[in-house]
Amino acid sequence: MEFIGRKGNVMKDMTEQCKPNDNCIRQKQIDIGELIRKELVRQERTPTWLARKINCQRPNIYYIFNQSSINTQLLEAISRALNHNFFKYFDDSHVLNEPND
Repeated sequence: MEFIGRKGNVMKDMTEQCKPNDNCIRQKQIDIGELIRKELVRQERTPTWLARKINCQRPNIYYIFNQSSINTQLLEAISRALNHNFFKYFDDSHVLNEPND
């Protein structure tokens, strides 16, 4: 797991570099492509089916499977096609200490 300090620097070990009042943000690694692939398999759907649903070529679906990040419009289209809210995996996955503004 990586951490981002208040100056935007990425830290590997929070205990050494991020103090309790440093307003550090934890970034949870979410492999969205793998989550999409697993949901497609769970629903017994094919990449060809998903490609048709979101109006793209089948090779693009395999490309999506290998991505760790994704455009929000594309994720919305995939969520609708599979009737599965992939955005839920990003809820409260990053906040550790919020700045006191």
